[in-house]
Amino acid sequence: MAAPSFARRAATDPERAPFVTFGRGSTIVLTGLGLAWIPMMKYVSPQIYIYLQSVQAYIAPPIAACFLLGVLNKRLNGTGAMWALISGLVIGAARLVLELNRSDLTPGSALHWFATVNFLHFAAYLFVLSCLILAVVSLMTKPPASARLDDLTTKAAAVPAAAEDDPAMRKGNIIASVLLAALIGVLWIIFR
Repeated sequence: MAAPSFARRAATDPERAPFVTFGRGSTIVLTGLGLAWIPMMKYVSPQIYIYLQSVQAYIAPPIAACFLLGVLNKRLNGTGAMWALISGLVIGAARLVLELNRSDLTPGSALHWFATVNFLHFAAYLFVLSCLILAVVSLMTKPPASARLDDLTTKAAAVPAAAEDDPAMRKGNIIASVLLAALIGVLWIIFR
């Protein structure tokens, strides 16, 4: 994924070999960084599941905000998305660093609260903040061209004629949706 984004800009020839080499090298570097991070995991949480969920709660909310609001609203733009993603990354990284150093923080201070608030609550706060940043920055900057939005948002997507004409397909979709919701409800009741 990184090769087309970074290596193609720097490559002088369109051969495939430089991209493969860049991809292999970046895979090795990222794997090394992941292995180097393993000793730090115990400082976030002694339970691997909670560690994985908490780290995801520091990373995922800005991405979810950009995707969800980007699909629902055609006025949002790339500048707002970048600001939301970058600010979410900075805030999530700050939370992780402060959580690792929470023993050095003064109890009752704002930083102590920021480092010790439940990771699920933090994810919700970060999601709302990312939505606000995305909306405010997008509204303060130029809207995207309407040609770039064709079939990308719910308001701009063209509904195929076949979807409107087939009542059997619609009925099947409704039944499948109700069954899926019921299954999720049953699983939630069983495993809560």
